[in-house]
Amino acid sequence: KHGTLMKGKLDFRIPHEKVIIDLKTSGSAHIDDVTHTFRRGRLAVQHAMYVDGVTAVTGESGWRFLFVFVETKKPYGIQIFELTEKTEKRARESYTNDIQVIIDWIDNAKIALEEQREMYTGYTTNIKVLDL
Repeated sequence: KHGTLMKGKLDFRIPHEKVIIDLKTSGSAHIDDVTHTFRRGRLAVQHAMYVDGVTAVTGESGWRFLFVFVETKKPYGIQIFELTEKTEKRARESYTNDIQVIIDWIDNAKIALEEQREMYTGYTTNIKVLDL
């Protein structure tokens, strides 16, 4: 959509079945823990980006994306997860919006450089003290 180059590294791709597999290790493959991991790590965004990337490279649509969670402790349980189309769509909207934010920032930075002025980043230049 944005004409930006991207890169990614697939764990597995099974071309004849049009399946992409991402292997994840986790302390727990229980659905509640995996759901938390998905939200915290924005794994749905990874799903959408990889599907879009493979589609762009191969020219073939209809790829499935499976997350295989393998527990790091005995008995090394395994769970396989697949996202709904609705979740994939929201993730795609999220990452395309993120890319647009970066493109806008770069465009504004170029203008600031041309005008020889500082680029407003939203942060103060003052030192902040943390009391943890």
